[in-house]
Amino acid sequence: MLVSVLIPNYNYARFLPEAIESVLSQTYPRIETVVVDDGSTDNSREVIASYGDQLHPVHKPNGGQTSALNAAFRRTSGDLISFLDADDAFEPEKVERVVDAAGRAPEACLIHHQMQIVDENGEAMHPPFPPRVPDGDIRAMVARTGGWFPHAVMSGLSFTRAYAERMFPVPEEQHFGDGEDSCVLPVVADTYLAGAAALCAPVAGIQAPLTRYRIHGRNATKATQATAEGQLLRYRAEAETLTTVMRERFGLSRPLQMEGHLEYQLLRRATGEVSWGHAIGCLMRAPFVPAKSKARDVLRVTLKRHTLASV
Repeated sequence: MLVSVLIPNYNYARFLPEAIESVLSQTYPRIETVVVDDGSTDNSREVIASYGDQLHPVHKPNGGQTSALNAAFRRTSGDLISFLDADDAFEPEKVERVVDAAGRAPEACLIHHQMQIVDENGEAMHPPFPPRVPDGDIRAMVARTGGWFPHAVMSGLSFTRAYAERMFPVPEEQHFGDGEDSCVLPVVADTYLAGAAALCAPVAGIQAPLTRYRIHGRNATKATQATAEGQLLRYRAEAETLTTVMRERFGLSRPLQMEGHLEYQLLRRATGEVSWGHAIGCLMRAPFVPAKSKARDVLRVTLKRHTLASV
């Protein structure tokens, strides 16, 4: 089985060698590495060129991560598609374990795993996240939770080629609402790809941190820029987009229930939109939150912290 690893890069020349070398040093031998430089203004192109024919370079004008992923996918031929942000890195056995999991779950479109958060120097900062990734047939539960379930971000996701060919190119924008209330929002590629995969087939979850997810000045700042109102709007837009994708690309009608979307409901509590009791009820019914951690999460909701410790 050939695995394609897609690395989108924009001005991450200082991290890019570690990302590329983490793929080239995998224990699994059959890998093609596609690195897209999305119009960098640093020396990223020189870094990419230094690896010669060990990878497939793609150079394009700056267009954002989704645009870069679309350009990269067009250059792939693998049976499995894995993603790696240029400031993250794979553990040596990552691809081998993903291939093994895919073989044990042939119906799965998504193979995902935990990630280890590290600082700018690569030192571990927190326990792996999510604390546990779902494994098996979670389609009904994901429909009840508005398309939400705990999964890693891009560098922890892999998809079968058959599924990816249905989903690519990933749209760069999503339109939400009607008339004067309509707006255009960017598509978050990992949420877009993972949500549909969990609604149309079982998922294969690996309970191990197989990617190092780096937190540093630039990505930490961006993560805190969204307002609560903007985040609520994004959640509603994602559910609407996901419903459309399921209907148009898979011929499936799966109504998504935002009342069960835990992160959405907890954010509504944090902004005062719903009551404490409403949020606690959502939490206690949440299928992806371990029972043993719910008491701790009740405290976080009481303090109006919408991000849970357990997911």
